[in-house]
Order: sequence, then C-alpha cells, then structure tokens
Amino acid sequence: MKPLALTLLMACATLAAGGPSPAFAKPVTIFECHLPAGKWVTVTQDGDQFTYRHGTAHGTDLTITGNAHTANLFYWSGRYTNIEQQLRFTKGDYSYIVYSLGPNPNLGADGDSGVEVLKGTNIISDTNGDQDTCSPWADLNISMENDLPEDDDSWSAM
Repeated sequence: MKPLALTLLMACATLAAGGPSPAFAKPVTIFECHLPAGKWVTVTQDGDQFTYRHGTAHGTDLTITGNAHTANLFYWSGRYTNIEQQLRFTKGDYSYIVYSLGPNPNLGADGDSGVEVLKGTNIISDTNGDQDTCSPWADLNISMENDLPEDDDSWSAM
C-alpha cells in the first residue's frame, strides 16, 4: 500500500509543479461568423487542435477537428491589401475555408472575413455581401509550433 500512496503523491506533486495540463486548457474561439437563417460558423483552438463547427442555436450539424497530423487541416497566408490568413478544413470532397483579411487604412481598404464552402474546386457557398457578420481572427496563434501543412495558393478565398 505504501508504494501506491507514494506513487500517487509523487504524481500529484509533479502535476502541481508543472501547472495545468494543455489537454485541460479551455478552447479559445478564434473565428465566428453569423450567417443568414440563424446559422453560424465558429473555429476554436485548443493548443494545436482546431475545430470548425457549423450549426444554429439548436445544435451543431457539422464538426471537423484537425491538427498538423490529421491531413484535414491546412493553413495559408498571403498578402493583398493587407495580410490574409485562412484555415481550410476538409471532409470528403468538401472544403470549408475560414479567412480573415486585415484592414489597410492607408489604401482605404476595409478588413474582410468570411467562410467559403467548396465541393471539389467549385464554390457552393460564400459569405460575401451584407448577409453575414464575420469577426476577424480574435486570437489566431498559428506558428511553427503548430506545424500545420501549408495550403496551396489555388485555395485562397480572396
């Protein structure tokens, strides 16, 4: 019994000294878009996990979770009037792209953000226009540590 108690005590001391485990960190909403007909899209980040959700106030009808190793999540960054960043989640033949482009007051360009859905390479849904309210990245933390596969320019939502 003593060895078990000693092992448990050491495990608790190790956890307390190291702080909270990243697996128990609270996911951060980094993107949110309110669409027509009461629908919405969110992307949350929990460490190196990113989750795309589509649904309504009554529930989620699509959830895709990915990281650097799942082969269903890609990152792309480019420069237009300012830096655009996007994440592309894939499920079967479909791609779900969320993007954010910062404003550039020097050029009189407003920021833009939105969602594009493609089947293959054909756009079947796009949030441009006044029919949606999409936030720019709240706290996008893409870095080399995330090591997300870089997407091809051909998938740019801009």
